[in-house]
Amino acid sequence: MCPLRLIVYFYENLHLPSVTLKVTDNIIVRGNGNVRKIGFMKLIYILFIYIFLNAGIKDAQSQTYGLGFKGPQYTLDERTELNLTPDGFMDFKDEFEVSFDILLNLDVKKSYGYVFRLMDQSGWNIDLVKSDTENDTTKFHLVSGKTNSVVNFDFHNDLLKDWKKIRIKFFLTENRIILYTPDTFFVEDNLGLTKKSKCKIIFGSNDYKQFKSTDVPSMNIKDIRILEKGKIKYHWLLNEKEGEVVTDKIRESKAVVANPQWLKPEYQTWKQELNERVNGNTLIAFDDRNELIYVILEQELFVYSVKTKNISRFPYKNKPQFRLMGCQAFYNVQNNRVYVYDLDTKQTYCLDLENRVWEDNDGTRTFETEYLHHSKFWHEKDQSLYVFGGYGQYKYKKEVSRFDLKNHTWSIIPNEGQVFSSRYMAGVGYNNDTIYLLGGYGSASGDQLINPTSYYDLIAYSVKNKNFVRKFEIASLIQDMCIANTMYIDAKTRTFYALGYEKVKYEGYLQLLGGSLDRPDVKLMGDRIPYKFLDTDSYADLFYSAGEKKLLSYTSFYNREEHMTEVRLYSISFPPNQIKVNVSTSEKLIRYYWVFIALSIVLLVFAARWYIKRTKGKPEVESTPTDGAAPMDEIDAELTAALPQPEKTEHVDYRLILFGGFQIFSKEKEDFTNRFTPLLKELFLLILLHTYKNDKGISSNKLIEYLWYDKSEKSASNNRSVNIAKLRSVLDELGGITLTSKTGYWKMILSDEVQCDYVDLLRITDSKVNLTQQKVLQLMEISHQGTFLSNVSYAWLDDFKSAVSDSIVDTLVECAQSWDIQSNAEFIILLSDCIFNFDPINEEALKYKCKAQFLMGKHSSAEKTYQKFVKEYKVLYGEEYTKSYRDIIK
Repeated sequence: MCPLRLIVYFYENLHLPSVTLKVTDNIIVRGNGNVRKIGFMKLIYILFIYIFLNAGIKDAQSQTYGLGFKGPQYTLDERTELNLTPDGFMDFKDEFEVSFDILLNLDVKKSYGYVFRLMDQSGWNIDLVKSDTENDTTKFHLVSGKTNSVVNFDFHNDLLKDWKKIRIKFFLTENRIILYTPDTFFVEDNLGLTKKSKCKIIFGSNDYKQFKSTDVPSMNIKDIRILEKGKIKYHWLLNEKEGEVVTDKIRESKAVVANPQWLKPEYQTWKQELNERVNGNTLIAFDDRNELIYVILEQELFVYSVKTKNISRFPYKNKPQFRLMGCQAFYNVQNNRVYVYDLDTKQTYCLDLENRVWEDNDGTRTFETEYLHHSKFWHEKDQSLYVFGGYGQYKYKKEVSRFDLKNHTWSIIPNEGQVFSSRYMAGVGYNNDTIYLLGGYGSASGDQLINPTSYYDLIAYSVKNKNFVRKFEIASLIQDMCIANTMYIDAKTRTFYALGYEKVKYEGYLQLLGGSLDRPDVKLMGDRIPYKFLDTDSYADLFYSAGEKKLLSYTSFYNREEHMTEVRLYSISFPPNQIKVNVSTSEKLIRYYWVFIALSIVLLVFAARWYIKRTKGKPEVESTPTDGAAPMDEIDAELTAALPQPEKTEHVDYRLILFGGFQIFSKEKEDFTNRFTPLLKELFLLILLHTYKNDKGISSNKLIEYLWYDKSEKSASNNRSVNIAKLRSVLDELGGITLTSKTGYWKMILSDEVQCDYVDLLRITDSKVNLTQQKVLQLMEISHQGTFLSNVSYAWLDDFKSAVSDSIVDTLVECAQSWDIQSNAEFIILLSDCIFNFDPINEEALKYKCKAQFLMGKHSSAEKTYQKFVKEYKVLYGEEYTKSYRDIIK
C-alpha cells in the first residue's frame, strides 16, 4: 500500500479528532471505484496523529476476549446475567443503536433463550431470542412484546464458528427498527415506540419485574456498544479476566454480571489437562482426526482423548523389540497404525491399534543414538516421513531423510549449501505443500566444540520441488532458544505457532511464539508453561485440536533413577492472546523522537504555507471533513427504511474469487492462490475470461501473442506446452476445474462444486428482464467485495474490467428504472450508491437517489447528494455541471 493510500485508509477507518483546516490544495484518491477528496494539510495532520498514537499503542494487539454465558447445561441459579442498567434506565431521544459481537457454543444443541431484552419504562419490550439448532441451522427471532411482531432470521452453523456482529437501530420518531446482520438487514415498522424512551438492557438471564426469565443460550458476547444519533455513548469491551462489575470506556458506566464466565483467561493461560506418572520411558503420536494422544510405553499403550478427557490403557500382546530412547513415533490415519522408527538403524515398527500387536517387530536394539531430538514431519498425502537433523556423539547433523511407507524404503534428500545447517531441536510445520522449519541449536561445522549457537531462521522446504529456501530470521525473544518438535500453521492466516524454550535452563519454561510465514514479525503468546529440560530426558510437542479449537502442549520428563516419566498436557483456546510486553525506555525514546520529527514537519509546512499565502495575498478556502464520501452516519440515516419484508440473499461460499483480488480454494477450503505463479495466474485468467466472453475460448496462437510474443516460434510453443502442463497439474490437484482444447480452443469448465463470483455476476447481468430483489442484492454483495481483479494488472485485462464495470452499472440502472421510486425509495438509494461505487458521476444514479430522498421528505440529504456530485464532476472534468438541482428532482 502506497504511503498516500495508507494515510487515506487511516483517515477513513480511524476515529481521529475532528479538524477544520484552511487549505488550498486537495488530493483526489481513487480506490475501489470511490473518489475521496482530502486536503493536503489534513493528510499531514492525520499522519501526525497516527504516528503519535502509534508511538503509544504499537504493542497493543487485538485480543480474544468476551463474556461466556452459562446456559441450559447449568442449573437455573448458575446461569449468567449481564445487566447494563443496574441503577436505573438509559434515556434516549429520536434514535439509538445497540450492537454487539456474538459467538455461539454450537456443541449445545438444545440452547433456547434470550440473547438480550430491552425493556421500556412504559411497558414495551424488544427481545432477541435464539431457538434450538436444527439441521445445522440456528434460528433467531427479534420479538416485539407490545405488538407481537416477530422478525425471523437464521445462520448456517458453519457461519457461526466465528464472531458475528449484530446491530439493532431504533428509530423512535419513525416507530421503526432495523436489524443488521453481517450479510443482510431486516426492517420492522409500527412497534409502538415513542419519541423518548427510558430503557433497561439486560443480556442472558433476567430478574427484572414481569420480564423475568432464566432461559439463556450457551453463547459468548463482547464489544457491546450503545450509540445515540450515530455517536457512541457506551462501550463495554467485556475484556475482563475476573469480577462481577464491568466498566464502559466512554463514561465509566458500571454494568453488573451474575455468574460470569470470562473468556480472556482461556486465551491467555495454559490449563493443565493431564498430569500422570508412567513406568519407563515414552514416545508420543497424535491422531488429529479423532483427537487422540497415543503415549507409547514399554509394556502398554496409554491413550488420552482430547474430546472426552478420558484415559485408557491397553497392554501389548507382544513385547516391542526397540529401545524407546532415541526413537520417535507418528500416527497414520490411512491404516490406523502407530509407527515407531529408529533413525540409527533405519528400522520401523508398526502397532496395530485394534489388535494391539506390534508388526515388523524383528530388529536390533540401538543403545547410542546419533539423532537425538531430530525434527520430523509425517506427510499424509504421499505417505512419507521427512526427518531433519539431530544430535549424537558430540555432532549436530545436517542430514535430511525421507521414509517412503508404501515401499518401506529410506532415502537421503540432497541438502547442498548452507540453507539448512547442522542442528537439532527445531520446530516443523506444514502448509500448502511446503514444510517449514524454525530455529534449533547447532553449529555451521556440525561440531559441538566449534561455536554452537541457537538459530532463529525460518526455512521452507518444497516437497514438490525438493529445494530449501531461507525465508528470514525472527527476533531473539528467547535467549539460547530451541523449539518443540511440531509447529502449528494456520493455513487461512499463514500464521505459525511454536513452543520455544531456553536450552541452558533445567527448571525452565515453554513460551508460545506466534509469527507470520511471510514476515519476520514474531510475538509472545499466552503465559508460560513450566518445563524441565535435560537433553536426553525431556521432550516437548505442540498440537492443534480442531474440535476443541485449542492448542495442546505436551511435555515429558524421564526420571532415570525412578525409571518413571512425568507426562503432562496443557491447553489454551485458539487463537491465543499476545502478551503485552513493557516497552523499554530506549524504545520509547526512539518512538517519541519520530513523533517530534513529525510534529516539526507539520509546523514547518504550516509556516511555509502561511508565508506563501501572505506574500501572494490569495484568499484561503475552508475545507471541512464533509468532503469526499458520505460518512457512515449519513449512510445509516439513508437506510432508515427498506422494502417491506425484503428477501434474503443466500450467502455463497465461493471457491474461485475474482472481485477484490484473485483467490482460489480447494474443496477442503485450502487456499491454493500461492500455487499459481505470476505466469500461471495470467494463463489461467486468459483462458477463463475468454471462455465466458464468447463461450468459445482462446486459441493457442492468441496465448502465444499475449504471453510469449518476444520468443521464437519454437521457444514460444515449448513454453506454452510446458505451462499448460503445469496448469493442468495444479487444476487436477485443486479439483473441479477442467482445462480442455477439444474444440481447438482452450477453455475452462467449472463443475457445480466450483462456484465463482464472476460467473454468478455474468448470469445476473446477462438476464436483465424480471430481475428479482434477491438477485440484485446478490449482485451488490459480489461487487461490494472490491473491484474486479484489483490485485492483477495486464494490458489485455483492461477491456474485461471496463466491461464488468459497465455491465454492473447498466444492470442496476435498468433495475432502478423498473422499480417505482415512491414505494421503493430506500432500495433505490441502495442501488444508486452501488452505481456510484463504479461510476461516481453517473447522472442516472444522481437522479434516482435525489428523487428517492426528496420523496421521503429528506430534502437536505437530497441537496447534499447533489452538491457532492457537482463537486466531484468539476474535479474530474474541470468544468461546471450544467443541470440544476430542480432539473434533477423534477
